[in-house]
Amino acid sequence: MKAAPIPANEMQRLHALHRLDLLDTDPEPAFDDLTMLAAQICEAPIALVSLVDAERQWFKSRCGLQATETSRDVSMCAHAFTEQDGLLVVTDTLLDDRFADSPLVVGEPHIRFYGGVVLWSPDRLPLGALCVIDHRPRAVDASQQQALRALARQAEAQIHLRLRVRELRETSLALEHQKSQLIRQHDALEARCEKLSVEARVDALTGVGSRRDADDRLNEEFRVARTLNLPLSVALIDIDHFKQVNDTFGHPRGDEVLREVARRLASALRSADYLARFGGEEFVVMLPNTPAGLARQICERLRRAVEAGPWCAPDALTVSIGLASIGAQVTSVESLVKAADDALYRAKRDGRNRVEAATDRTSASAGKPVGAK
Repeated sequence: MKAAPIPANEMQRLHALHRLDLLDTDPEPAFDDLTMLAAQICEAPIALVSLVDAERQWFKSRCGLQATETSRDVSMCAHAFTEQDGLLVVTDTLLDDRFADSPLVVGEPHIRFYGGVVLWSPDRLPLGALCVIDHRPRAVDASQQQALRALARQAEAQIHLRLRVRELRETSLALEHQKSQLIRQHDALEARCEKLSVEARVDALTGVGSRRDADDRLNEEFRVARTLNLPLSVALIDIDHFKQVNDTFGHPRGDEVLREVARRLASALRSADYLARFGGEEFVVMLPNTPAGLARQICERLRRAVEAGPWCAPDALTVSIGLASIGAQVTSVESLVKAADDALYRAKRDGRNRVEAATDRTSASAGKPVGAK
């Protein structure tokens, strides 16, 4: 027997065939019904849905035949691939030199008649054939050929549906993968946003509140105090002679001093109090629901916590504190901070290492700009 020629697009054809996931699958009524109808319409004892693999032809459906596959080199369906209209009819195999000596002709199942229609992939790649076989020479009339083509189209529709199901499954898996990636990216973005939010609220060097967070808290605490008619005190704290620490011992040591001062201040505050680095060597303390007298006691405790030491390089360290509380002359956050800053200036002017509290009179006074030390 002459083996059918290998198609020029064999690699693409085999790829399309294997993507179907049909080879070596269980029988299915959708295909078995078609072979049964083909056998009845063409009055043939055998009908097959054959898929031509690299080395074999495998029968997805078979009617009247026990074998499940044959080698490709004896495949008649593979010869149908060369027919221009996709229909191969062999009325007598013994008279066709392609098949006369085929083991399927001279031996079981003694094929004398073959009629097959090519089954195509959606890309018009030949996958196999729907064929009818008889043990005697014969022909099929035009109506039978038309019916065989119609049944082949139905077999193709089942094949294309299988491919579509696979593509949908692959698309679903790809979407699930993309979804999981988006979830991971979303979670990473949320974590990053949370980290950035924390970084915005926390001073990177000292670990206490940042200037940005302090401004937000000042406005919120002031609003609450005004709304509920509660006392509120604010203290500005400046490390005395801090420039000398940097100049004498270096900036790394200066950073260590800032961290230690922040730690000592925080340890001397109540749980409801708030500490932030206001800039450079200056800190701000907010004392919610705290009148001026109690606020001064807390500020003295803060001053002593720093002064108590021990300190090494430098061997002593102190802070000056300016304190202001909401009063008749304090009508805004800005005026409250200005009053505390003026008090801080007086504390440094009058000898440092002391607490100076603003009064209604002093908080309203002019003289020194904010930040003047």
